[in-house]
Amino acid sequence: MWRHLPIITAVAGLGVATTLTIVAIGVVFGSSRVYHAVGIEERFGDCHIHAIRSDSATVTRIGFGASKTPSGRSSVYDESARLPYWSSAGRWTGPLDLDGNRPQRVYIELAYGWPLRSMRGLIRSDLVPGTSFGPYAAESGILLPMLKSRDGVGTFEHERVIPVRPIWSGLAADIAMFAAAWGVLLAIAGRVKMSFRRRNGRCLHCGYDLRGLATGSGCPECGKAR
Repeated sequence: MWRHLPIITAVAGLGVATTLTIVAIGVVFGSSRVYHAVGIEERFGDCHIHAIRSDSATVTRIGFGASKTPSGRSSVYDESARLPYWSSAGRWTGPLDLDGNRPQRVYIELAYGWPLRSMRGLIRSDLVPGTSFGPYAAESGILLPMLKSRDGVGTFEHERVIPVRPIWSGLAADIAMFAAAWGVLLAIAGRVKMSFRRRNGRCLHCGYDLRGLATGSGCPECGKAR
């Protein structure tokens, strides 16, 4: 087992690197503007969580707030929709709506990764009644400048944050999957290399050209048996 430890370590490292690279791609390119028209309302005690979720290949965006009164279940709400198990929205214990003279705080949660979300960040903005959203601030993660994009409708902005909070089950699953994929690819590459060396009369261990040497003699380069 110990002789395979360097290979296992290298494959695990490739799994980690691939997982974090995909997270970085999501951060760089931002979330999708295409909402699934899924509104989510869940009740936690006397607190009603109102959330809108959108998904792209590597990013899930959940914008949410809360109040003591239900939203009225407008047509955008999907009764079958649920907040993801990792979402902070489901862990609030009190309302986010404050009195009329104080700001209302809303949150945007961004989770990154593929095929499972593995890292997440949380940003907030305070809204004074009758005004637009104030500046964003990071609750968890490192806030990045907005990313402007264009589509057929016009220009829009993506919120972005460098995530620092792991989603442990997704992180472990993504690393394991990519490590296994790298292990398979490296094993196939090793088989192809060995087949090439054998077919061309080379040492299977170091690739030294053994043609013309006596049959049964060891490799003069590495000393290994043929």
